[in-house]
Amino acid sequence: MCDQFTPQFLNAKELHEANPDTFEWAGLEVLKVAVKAGCYVKVCETSGRTAERFWVRVDEIQGDQIEGVVWNNLVYSPLEHGDEISFSYENIYDFYYTDDPGTGDEQANIRGVHATCN
Repeated sequence: MCDQFTPQFLNAKELHEANPDTFEWAGLEVLKVAVKAGCYVKVCETSGRTAERFWVRVDEIQGDQIEGVVWNNLVYSPLEHGDEISFSYENIYDFYYTDDPGTGDEQANIRGVHATCN
């Protein structure tokens, strides 16, 4: 990623408020309890040719600021797999956890959307 690039993330909370019947959002209270270091969250970056949703492994949470690592290969965004990024709870579209994140095969053990992260 270019050092001068600053990713811009869509606000999932605002999208839910504008479209409550068609756009789900877990809610701030749920996210603050469920999202922990080691789980995965989906965010949407908008500075490429088009908006692109992708998974991020959460590494650290300080207040409302979440830091993690891009966990997908992206097509439109300048972000790349392994890039470190920061965002807030309001940018989280979805989340999941694994039973055994230490195996290196995190994708094999996904336990569902809106589950509690370990």
